[in-house]
Amino acid sequence: MPDEHTPHGLETDVKLDRYLGGVAARLDARPRGAVARIEGLHRKLLAVRTYLARTGEIRSGWTWSDAQFERFRASGQYAEALAEVEKVRSAFALLNPGYTLSVQTEVRTLSEQIGLWNSTGSVNTAGMQLLEACRRFIVDSTLYSDLPGTADLGRFRTALRKCAVKTVPTVAVPGLSQHGQLRAFDFVVRKDGEIVAGTSTGDIGVLWDRSGWGRRLQEAVEAASSRFEGPLRSPREPWHYTYKH
Repeated sequence: MPDEHTPHGLETDVKLDRYLGGVAARLDARPRGAVARIEGLHRKLLAVRTYLARTGEIRSGWTWSDAQFERFRASGQYAEALAEVEKVRSAFALLNPGYTLSVQTEVRTLSEQIGLWNSTGSVNTAGMQLLEACRRFIVDSTLYSDLPGTADLGRFRTALRKCAVKTVPTVAVPGLSQHGQLRAFDFVVRKDGEIVAGTSTGDIGVLWDRSGWGRRLQEAVEAASSRFEGPLRSPREPWHYTYKH
């Protein structure tokens, strides 16, 4: 929503949306389609900024389609991945009697990733920070005309990429999540079927750090398999381990 205290208010956001549309139109069709499903100018800006910085990953790292995942599921690689996950689960149960690990072994679809992007608080906060930064420079009509031409869009693209935000989104930009190609697994600690340590960033300090579940999970991973790297450092996720196919 436009901020009434921002210079030019709604008019500025209309101009920003026009520029964003011009830049997004030049993206690969896959991120372009994802942007169309993202809610809010601020979240769209944040996504496009990320896509511009990671264009090299889009061809090889984009989330699998259903057909691609089915081909992977039918392959020996999928069976190998499940076997490595089971090694970690068995080691954890042995080291922590009474506790188990649950793991999602399905691809996180593009629709699911977009849903997370649209609903996660850190994305909303980071997006609003980026939106405010963009509002400040887009009002300069000597650099950004109301109807952007090629040069205007080039300047906007450069400025957007250089904008810094203080908040780090705690979910991946839609389409480029490691979970989209089963290159990562999230391990959830349970006891008697109930979650003891889950994947909420708000639980990291108490459950994963002070209660020691991060250390215990890492011990099990390192004891069981050489195919995992982690945990994820930025954004910090003690439950997230990258899997090497």
